[in-house]
Amino acid sequence: MRLEAHVDVARAKLRKSTVARSIAERLDAGRTFLVAQPLGRPRLWTHSMSAVLEGFSAGLAQGRDARGAEKLRSAIGGARDRLVARCETLIERDLPDVALAAVTFDVGELHVHSLGECRAYLHRQRRTDRISARDDESGGLLVRTASESKILLEPGDLILVGTLTAFTSSAVARVSSVLEHDPDTAAQVIAQLLTEPAEQAGTGAGVAVLRAR
Repeated sequence: MRLEAHVDVARAKLRKSTVARSIAERLDAGRTFLVAQPLGRPRLWTHSMSAVLEGFSAGLAQGRDARGAEKLRSAIGGARDRLVARCETLIERDLPDVALAAVTFDVGELHVHSLGECRAYLHRQRRTDRISARDDESGGLLVRTASESKILLEPGDLILVGTLTAFTSSAVARVSSVLEHDPDTAAQVIAQLLTEPAEQAGTGAGVAVLRAR
């Protein structure tokens, strides 16, 4: 089994300009995906997000011999450590934080870890189920522990991983309509349907859309 994947990011509007708020990254030779969104003051978004991406990548490399859930624990632990270290260099009363969702593909299984305002869904045989934690509590890496789950993939499965801002009612309705008409719609099309409303609203969003073949 293999994965076809597409990542997409919608920029957020901030005053009279746009900024890259969310990230959606393909890592580990296309086996691992990270979607993250900063929490807190916009001026600290770059600091927190760069720390998380650097730490996640370092943790992933450190756990390269690990499998599935252990690999994600190593990556998320690295992200947390790097974010803590970055926060210690800041002179701020309110520290930045980051919500994230990460998935890794391992011998037919998809492992899903998430915390904060990021979600993951599985669309299988015209039914969509949430596979990340069923809450959207505030807070991120600094205050929460990632929820963990795994699924045994089947050919044709569609996995949607994204920031909460990607799953607006309008975006979900558009995706549902398209999948009802064509369950095999390309991952790139689904990703764009999820991020376009967030881009128009100026909230920013990040998504990773994966299809099992």
